[in-house]
Amino acid sequence: MAQDIHDDFQAELVAALPYLYRVGRRLASSGDRAEDLVQDGVEQALRKRGRFRGDGSVRSWVAAIMANLHRSRVRRDGRRGVHENVDDCRDLIVVRPSQPAYSAVGRLWLRVRTLPCRERRAIYFAGFCGMSHAELARRERVAPGTIKSRLSRARARLAE
Repeated sequence: MAQDIHDDFQAELVAALPYLYRVGRRLASSGDRAEDLVQDGVEQALRKRGRFRGDGSVRSWVAAIMANLHRSRVRRDGRRGVHENVDDCRDLIVVRPSQPAYSAVGRLWLRVRTLPCRERRAIYFAGFCGMSHAELARRERVAPGTIKSRLSRARARLAE
């Protein structure tokens, strides 16, 4: 009989894992922290399954354990500070290169911004976006010769 209860508990716990992962994602700020929270919650539930009264579902009991663990961690991290993995923050770190090519592109872009709107659009779409003269003419609803003229004037102004 005790073995049946033990097997039922574990079966219900395994069936609840997808739900527990969703709960972990809602509570924690990252996937890694959510997985840690689920693992610690399941581990604690297995260690203390004798305290499970059976009047509710295993799923809600483990979710409550996870919520309590999360609250404890938030309080602890508030006192200690949070350790962030540098690899997780790599997208947030912006370092401008000091190479001359960067400053040359920056100067060019500043000059492009001083061009009249139609010439600036022609340079942007043809030069930076790689549109052909025909594509750009259709987009701007003008003849391809007009686009060629705008590009020629723009290039001449940039060469000054």
